[in-house]
Order: sequence, then C-alpha cells, then structure tokens
Amino acid sequence: MISLTNIIFNNIIGLHIGDDLKAFVNDQINSGIFHSCYDIAVKNDNLNRYEIVELLESVIKFNSVNNKFIGLAADEYRNYIHSTIQARHLWVDNNNIIISNGIKMKRLSLDELNWETPRISWDGLEDIKYIGRDRVITGNWYQPPECWSKFIISYDSGNIIEGQVIQW
Repeated sequence: MISLTNIIFNNIIGLHIGDDLKAFVNDQINSGIFHSCYDIAVKNDNLNRYEIVELLESVIKFNSVNNKFIGLAADEYRNYIHSTIQARHLWVDNNNIIISNGIKMKRLSLDELNWETPRISWDGLEDIKYIGRDRVITGNWYQPPECWSKFIISYDSGNIIEGQVIQW
C-alpha cells in the first residue's frame, strides 16, 4: 500500500499521482473509512487533473500528514538529484526518507540530515529497499562495463556494510 506521505511527495516533485491516489482511497474504503469526497475516486476510471487536486485536498483534510517535512524533503530531493533518470527516493516512514542521486545516498528525518554516503556507484543505484528488521538499506550499484553489484548500508549511520566507495 502506498502511503499518503509518498503520494504528496510525488505530487510535489511532479510525478503523476492519480492511480496511487485512487489506490489509497480504495484501501481506506476497504478498511471501512469513507468520506463523501471519495466518490470522485469511486465513480471515475481515470481522474483528470482537477479531480486529482480536489481529491488530494480532501484526503489531506481527513488524514494527518506533516506537509512541512514532505515539502522540505521534496526541496532537498530536487536540489540533490543530478538527473531525473537516476533519482530515486524511498520513504521509510512518514518522518524519514532516503534520497539517491544515482551515485550516493542521504537520509533525512524531520529535524536533520542524518547522513550522506560517499560516492558508492559509477552511474546508478537501483532496487533500493529498507530492511527494517536488520535496519539496513540494500540495493544494487552500477559497476562498469555492464554489471550491477549489491550494496548494504546501515540505516542508522550511513556506513557501507557491503559494497565500496568509488574513488573519483
């Protein structure tokens, strides 16, 4: 299930959110939560941009989110990325986000930049996941000429557990 935090973040950075917003509303309805404004998502197959705006405003009104932090995280994301093709983000929870610019990563929380890795890839990071039970971030880093290698980073410290620092 996609979180409302992720939907709002994606909207701010300019990604299409119609399908995710409908899925969020459908999950709420299936959980027994219904507001009359949800009719927009139920009645239409594809939401137009005006319906998306109206539905998002209504959903935000009925759900508690930290819009200030989401906005700050989106600003940091836009400032950090070098290429939208390489940019990745992963919401760990509503108060923590991992941002990648394709060659390194950083963790932001409500109050601060927790850490930033040194360069850990030549040109791309993919399959970024948070493994909560182990408190690590995993994924693959690009290693020329055409292969991907695994990395593991400590969620708490940003230290590289598996992988390497790319000397540039």
